[in-house]
Amino acid sequence: MDSNNKKLHKLSTPVIEDLACAIEAEDAELPESMFLIPMAELNSFPNLVSSICVDESLSRQTIQKCMNGDKLLALFALKTFNVDTTCLMKEDFYPIGVAARVLEFAENPSGWLKVTIQGICRASMKDDIFHDPQDMTASVKLARSPEYAPKEYNIEHLMLEAKRLFAEILKLIPGLPPSLFKINQLLDDQPAILADLIMASLPLKSNIKAEFLAIDDLEERFLELLKHLTVELSNRKLGQAVSERIEKSLDRRHREMQLREQIKAIKAELGDSDDDPHAELQDKLASINLPE
Repeated sequence: MDSNNKKLHKLSTPVIEDLACAIEAEDAELPESMFLIPMAELNSFPNLVSSICVDESLSRQTIQKCMNGDKLLALFALKTFNVDTTCLMKEDFYPIGVAARVLEFAENPSGWLKVTIQGICRASMKDDIFHDPQDMTASVKLARSPEYAPKEYNIEHLMLEAKRLFAEILKLIPGLPPSLFKINQLLDDQPAILADLIMASLPLKSNIKAEFLAIDDLEERFLELLKHLTVELSNRKLGQAVSERIEKSLDRRHREMQLREQIKAIKAELGDSDDDPHAELQDKLASINLPE
């Protein structure tokens, strides 16, 4: 991997801090052409607030231009890291990305530019990418999700099952934001946001999330989500069981070592130590028949 690609990977790996839900819809008209940020992984979904870290000069300039303008970005995940970032083409990206608004940015102590964004809606590239010495732009077609009522699509039971599985997974994943644990009390009337929130929170590969973004039908989206939730929960439980067996095995060995040391100490106190220097001589004398 060359230096450009190392920078690309650093800039585009998102760091989810607060997947707070922006329930109020974005009503403003969005432009067809937007600044483009290439992503190695795309955890940004419509209506969710997340953060990305930018470490590549071109993308830094893009962020700063964006903040001086309409504060809008198009985020698309790359199919592979092994690309030249100076001549990216439409075919290098997954077809569906996210249009997002930049909320704020700040310099990270590690030298990265930490950018907080709010997803607005799904988007697809209409034409090829326009490369400027200072930034990249792309013409995009915005795909605003229609409003769904759970009972209209008969997805109420799918929502409940997704919440149940996700709640079990949360207990097995350390370090997730505390806000996620309130999910079972929220979003009953926002199924689209619920599905995106859970998918964004799962530690899945970039191609899986990109494919999920491309699913239009909400019921199909939930069925796909349930498939990954089931697999993830099974893997987590298996991993936990293996860890517990290893831990028990180590504990047992530790206890055995402690007991051996205790027995050794007791024998030494009684003069019956296994390390008695005369033990070998006494054994030899006992093994031969000496006259009285």
